[in-house]
Amino acid sequence: MVDFKSTAPYLGIGWGGNMNAEPGFYGLFDIGVLLSGAPDTRLSGRGSAQNADPATQPQCGGAGSQDASTYPEFQNALRAAENDMNEETKDFKLWPNLAFGIGWRF
Repeated sequence: MVDFKSTAPYLGIGWGGNMNAEPGFYGLFDIGVLLSGAPDTRLSGRGSAQNADPATQPQCGGAGSQDASTYPEFQNALRAAENDMNEETKDFKLWPNLAFGIGWRF
């Protein structure tokens, strides 16, 4: 799950022509930046894991499979991937925005 702040300020400048009630062509343009802060990533896993190494099968209840949510190696790998992802996305605090549109008012 990637979590962003529920609200974020936006700083921009724009223009819109013929925004009154008169019929005709109009256009709009906006450029700015959304100040959202860095996203927070949380990973989780569930299901069963099959251990391919027969020497460690007794640790997995004898049958070679175990619930992945309680398997320590899987959870450690999941936390490492989560930390890597958060490290990669920490610089995404500002999101540029460019919007334009055209229309015809009847």
